[in-house]
Amino acid sequence: IINRYAFIESCFTTVPITYLKSILDEKVLNVQNQEELYGLLFRDSYVVKYPLSQSYRYKVVKLLVSVAENCREEVFEPLLEIVLNSISVKDKFVREESHLTYGHINCDRICTTRIIYPSNEVGLMPWEAGHFLAEYALANPSLFKEKRILELGSGIGLTGLTIAAQCSPEEILMTDHNDEVIANLRYNVRINEEEGHVDHDLIKVACLDWLEGLSLQQNHFDVVMAADCVYDPDSVPALVKLVKTCLSVAKPDSKAIFATSRRNMKTFELFKNVMNEASFEWRDESEKVTHLKTLFSPSCSVMLNRNPKREDIKLYVAKLRGD
Repeated sequence: IINRYAFIESCFTTVPITYLKSILDEKVLNVQNQEELYGLLFRDSYVVKYPLSQSYRYKVVKLLVSVAENCREEVFEPLLEIVLNSISVKDKFVREESHLTYGHINCDRICTTRIIYPSNEVGLMPWEAGHFLAEYALANPSLFKEKRILELGSGIGLTGLTIAAQCSPEEILMTDHNDEVIANLRYNVRINEEEGHVDHDLIKVACLDWLEGLSLQQNHFDVVMAADCVYDPDSVPALVKLVKTCLSVAKPDSKAIFATSRRNMKTFELFKNVMNEASFEWRDESEKVTHLKTLFSPSCSVMLNRNPKREDIKLYVAKLRGD
């Protein structure tokens, strides 16, 4: 069992509870195995520095105890104490700062992000399409290599940090609007610089109101990308207008990449209609992400334990007609 964890030990926080259950189910989990897994959750130096959420750790502990008891093995005492003392976040509305560390089979760690949950600010939490776009970038690094990139609605920064760490861009400007989101985004960039996941000064962070747009001096980007930004119909025209403005002054081969969850079909169709009216053409690249075998799993927020359907997320690569 521990050998099967070899490739996820350094990115434990990306492992969904459902996946853990599938590889532990009907396996013998002796005390030594339990202690090693306990160490990944509570004693690992990286986890100590960037703590996991209490709720996630408690769910894993309960699972480990349940598996051990089912196979009639002795339970590692610290695990049992956690369950007996109910050390967990029982109130789902308790605001908690925690960290998610991401990785995939071919590398150790990609990046670490702090999330704040629950929060009224959507930019303080991970979202499905952000993971989707990060996976797309991992599979298509040439699209981002030596490119100047603008990210809209960066949120916790997962997508931009992944590209900075793995795709060798020239520069990334990560943007959002809310002050608290911007402060958390700056923190996430800083800790990833300090840990050596991304190069210093590769990423810049800025506050951006889509209605105000960017100055022309800032507008020369090769790639403009946005993940999970199509959820408010009132903001769709401003989003599309800003992207069009950026691409209209950029190089002819510049492109926009949108990843969006289809939560509301009316909003999604509005987005496509506004894109069409703004003279965009696009190709659907969603299937290129659906079948990837990385640890950016469909259960993309282990703390929230969501299981979104991949077919409900779309990824489009777009350019202005005539380019």
